[in-house]
Amino acid sequence: MIQTDNWLQNYVANKTDKIHENVVVHMDTLCEPLVSYFTDTDAQTIQWHLLQHGLFFPDPHDKQIILTMIKRNYWRKVEEQFASLKLKWKGPEVPVLLFPSDFTNNRLQEEFSGLSGLSYPDKVFLFITDDTPLKKLEALLTHEYSHVYRLQYNHSKDKTLTLSDAIVLEGIAEIAVKKIVGNTYLSKAGSLHTKEEAQFYWNEWIKPNQHLVKTNAQHDRLMYGGEEIPKWAGYNVGFHLVENYMEINKISLLELLQTPTDTIIEKSGFPQNVR
Repeated sequence: MIQTDNWLQNYVANKTDKIHENVVVHMDTLCEPLVSYFTDTDAQTIQWHLLQHGLFFPDPHDKQIILTMIKRNYWRKVEEQFASLKLKWKGPEVPVLLFPSDFTNNRLQEEFSGLSGLSYPDKVFLFITDDTPLKKLEALLTHEYSHVYRLQYNHSKDKTLTLSDAIVLEGIAEIAVKKIVGNTYLSKAGSLHTKEEAQFYWNEWIKPNQHLVKTNAQHDRLMYGGEEIPKWAGYNVGFHLVENYMEINKISLLELLQTPTDTIIEKSGFPQNVR
């Protein structure tokens, strides 16, 4: 667990009353220390990247949010939850970096309770609010750490992830939340469409495009929805497909985390014919 609370205190101590100056302070105090966690990039690029994924933007109200998060000692709580997950899965040790989420983003606050996460094979970012319930924090960490575990266990560094990898990755993450934290803390994407609808989306849109890579614009449309594709289609398909696979094959969560994408898809019980 990286003590980003110290970085945030440094940010608060160096803030001014000018937004353009605070953007620089934000970059210097929070993103410059992150350069060593990435390869061939700089603080400004990291700042822009994290802002796109839920990191808070400098704001007159951020000081109080930061101080409340520190007072409630979310860092210790994440550390305890992370230790429990690592022990349960015999999982890898990676840096976990906790920051306030973008409290000015209405969609993030309303649809996702102000929570966001970002995972890599070697690190996890968690973006939360100053009143995030512990169970929701545990669900977020479980979801993101399952990504880390799977990326390290099943995907080599030189492998480009495909749409089929993405839906399975997200499906497994939600099954992990269901098994460890409970149904109440699942994302809305899994329940947005029924299993029958998910099977139709799989056959109609996902399976014919399952080899698309992230850089293809259609990849994200299939994951998130857009145009004629229903909202959260890829996430919903992933949840139902992985859940079906687990029920049919009667395996443990740990076995599921270690199972290759192709095996899960082939033995999921979902239609294998392309229309």
